Amino acid sequence: MCLFRFKAKKSEPSPEYAYWLSQQKTFQDVHHFIDDFTYQYDKDQFGVEDYWQTPSQYFATNTGDCEDVHLFLADAIYRALGWESYLLIGWKWEKFPKAIAHGMTIFNDGKNYFLINYWDIIPMSHLRDSEALKRAGYTYFGGIFQMPDGKKVKG
Repeated sequence: MCLFRFKAKKSEPSPEYAYWLSQQKTFQDVHHFIDDFTYQYDKDQFGVEDYWQTPSQYFATNTGDCEDVHLFLADAIYRALGWESYLLIGWKWEKFPKAIAHGMTIFNDGKNYFLINYWDIIPMSHLRDSEALKRAGYTYFGGIFQMPDGKKVKG
């Protein structure tokens, strides 16, 4: 389950994750890691409603939910490639008053912004491109958190 506030624990990469990061040379190398991940709800995996894994925890199991996958991707893009990257929490209304939150990744390769929703990579005209968010199936920006420290982007 993905909530509005940034709840990840700030941490340095484990030795195994740090070594893997040092081997990644392209965006495709980093993104390929999630090709065979296992989606698992926090309640099933950890026995709690909402638990945010560190990127190292996710790397060790390749198992988690949306914010785990996308926090890992944002962190790995930042650390391996040195690119500006963010965890995005997007929202949409399911049936009033119930809203659904979903974690996604945004990165800038030095020329352009892109929104990642698992395997969909959507070009963005700028960091808060609402049309790109709509193409990903979401309506509202709940929060954009810059890597590596998770500081919320204002505005």
